[in-house]
Amino acid sequence: ISPCMRENLYKYLGMATYPDFDVKSIKRMRRGTVHHNAWEQIFIEAGVKVKSGKNNKINLVDPRIRGTPDWIITDDEDLDWLVEWKSMATLKDPNWGYLVQWSLYAYALNIPRGFIIKEDPASFDMNGIFPVRLEKDFIDKILDQLRNVERCSAEKKMIEIDQRCGSGKEWAGCDLW
Repeated sequence: ISPCMRENLYKYLGMATYPDFDVKSIKRMRRGTVHHNAWEQIFIEAGVKVKSGKNNKINLVDPRIRGTPDWIITDDEDLDWLVEWKSMATLKDPNWGYLVQWSLYAYALNIPRGFIIKEDPASFDMNGIFPVRLEKDFIDKILDQLRNVERCSAEKKMIEIDQRCGSGKEWAGCDLW
């Protein structure tokens, strides 16, 4: 989900919003996948009870949420923890988009606790572990925005400018955040 509701409507309708990825971006994503798979194997070999997100695909109807979480880790007390892995050298704190992604997955899977983990792709070092919890007010705003996109799509109407939010950008009349 984007902080821009018009962009979300375009995506929901299947319209292109960004140009195709360039070769450097594809190479970076492939490297991230290799690192992700390697860390999953390390967790398994260390005896961590980890379930790959590939086996926990999300496909909710209201609102429409689809995705694949990275991992679900079960602790010794049989509590599940949702873990999202980010292979990026510049991430200091989880940005808005990562928090939205984690929160939507946590909501869909009914797992209210977890982590966003940062790995430096150049060094392969795990260099940031950010605990996160599902916050009701935050997820309710996101779900309302998604439902608004679905409603506008069904009614074939554009999202009004004052319903747009730019995540740090000022928009006239925007009071969503």
